[in-house]
Amino acid sequence: MKQMLRTTLSGRALPESVKTIRAVERSFQVLHALQKFKDASVAELELNTGLSRPTLLRILKTLMEVGAVRRGLKDRRFRNRVFLDDFTEQLTPRDRLADIAAPFLEQLCAAVKWPSMIGVHGDHDGGDFMLALESTAAMTPFYVSRLTKRRVNLLMSAQGAAFLAQLEKAQLALILDHVRRYSHDYHNLLAIAAGDLESRLDQVRESGYALRHPRYLGGAYGGAACDDGMNSMAVPLIAEGGVFGAATLSWNRKAITAKQAIKNYLPQLQQAAKAIAAEAELRGVADRLSR
Repeated sequence: MKQMLRTTLSGRALPESVKTIRAVERSFQVLHALQKFKDASVAELELNTGLSRPTLLRILKTLMEVGAVRRGLKDRRFRNRVFLDDFTEQLTPRDRLADIAAPFLEQLCAAVKWPSMIGVHGDHDGGDFMLALESTAAMTPFYVSRLTKRRVNLLMSAQGAAFLAQLEKAQLALILDHVRRYSHDYHNLLAIAAGDLESRLDQVRESGYALRHPRYLGGAYGGAACDDGMNSMAVPLIAEGGVFGAATLSWNRKAITAKQAIKNYLPQLQQAAKAIAAEAELRGVADRLSR
């Protein structure tokens, strides 16, 4: 449980020299256990957290006094208080997805070293881009472009292609019609002029992953073309309700080829995307973002 908490709630921006507070860690162990089991007795909490009964009693008393936990009047079992939802009720589905994805992206970066990110379609903000929600660009030991790009080109990026390829035909047609009518992004216009989007998406569906369009070298959404020295591959985030985003891994083109990246890193990227999608579906986030 302790390891799970550290993975889920990792203080990624803090140095190792900063020590954690043991009492707070233990309190969250109890809160997580109550969230998992809905309600529990002291004996059940002792079994599932590994904490001793005296320690649990002190923690439960503290949590009850601050209003985080209550004890049922009838069954005398402990439960998390409803008011804890107030801390997260202002989070949007996008915020929740970023929170869910962060530990998986962190694990992926630790394993492959290159940075990754997740994004969703900017359907409520114009529709001709992907919106990057979370990234490990600041964690990679390699030299990469660390420009913060909240908006990513839709039609030529790996992330956009991975998302678009999994849409139903009607949804895809609606988005593409909107892009053709209203987009002023240089790379979207370039993709339309190239005329190869349909064949590219077919290839993505067949292979299960997407690469950047050969003519897309980077650059900020809505800005001029700019070679960032990177290449990327992306896989979709899919739940029962449909596709709701994409996970992307990027690398320096001078360091490794696309073929090497696919061979070495695609399985890990797919595994991370599958885990993110499963957790997002479990928490009801995927349904609110699915297309």
